[in-house]
Amino acid sequence: MELPNLIHLKKWVDVLAKICSNPDDLHSWDNGGFLPIHNVCFQDNVPMNVIEAFVDAYPESVKLKSQSCGLLPIHCAVHHYNSTNPAIVKFLLRHYKEGASEKEVNGRTPLIYHLLVCQSPSLDTTKMLVDAHPDSVRICDKEKWNPLHYAAYRGNWEISQYLIEMYPDALLEENIDNRTPRGITVCNGRYQLADKFLEAEEDIQSGMMKITEHLDQVDTIIDNEPDQEDNVDNKIFDSLPIESISTTISTERAPDEMDNEGADIIQRTLPVQDKDYSYSRSMHDRLVYDWN
Repeated sequence: MELPNLIHLKKWVDVLAKICSNPDDLHSWDNGGFLPIHNVCFQDNVPMNVIEAFVDAYPESVKLKSQSCGLLPIHCAVHHYNSTNPAIVKFLLRHYKEGASEKEVNGRTPLIYHLLVCQSPSLDTTKMLVDAHPDSVRICDKEKWNPLHYAAYRGNWEISQYLIEMYPDALLEENIDNRTPRGITVCNGRYQLADKFLEAEEDIQSGMMKITEHLDQVDTIIDNEPDQEDNVDNKIFDSLPIESISTTISTERAPDEMDNEGADIIQRTLPVQDKDYSYSRSMHDRLVYDWN
């Protein structure tokens, strides 16, 4: 029996025997554009020694993307519909840590792919992927969905809290449909979860407003300080090179400019108002299967 069929039938003893007798089979692409390691990582409840045997026999395979969708083995390992084996994810990351930053054809990292496809995403898997590539919490796919959008879509507050701690600005980012993560919860009818997202948004807004208030106080103190330049000998001022004076002036920020910047910060952090979030029920299918 051919190796792909053995993998599909989960005949792991025969799979191991096949690897030993015909290691070149691990280099063969199937009609779907996948290597055997992709197919074995797609399976759930794979014995750890099977994954180890695949990587030992063909180490470079952990870095190879599928020909059709651009999936790495790590993408396949975190995609399981109901659950993911953290031990396998950890093993693959140990052999190719950079895989946590790689994107498939729709711009989805393994972190995004896990939160999108797995119906019950794992906090442990999420943390492993973020630890391997911390910037993955900031990366958006081609639809401008960040990981927090997908955690909100799954209705997982535990993972959402972790992602918010790692990257609070994600709360205010809008996807291609102009929806924040809270907007995703509203359009899915998860109103209690939407309230939690709103509280988090208000915390971010409050923190930024405190920063703005501090800047305003500093400006006031500076404006109220007595002008000490009158006490400076004019001869000393006259002796300063013209270039140094112009340079100093050019680097100073006008108070009006600072006020405008503060206003922009506040405006960007205003909570998104609830509106009509009617959404197609085929959203999940569009997100998962729209490879092109």
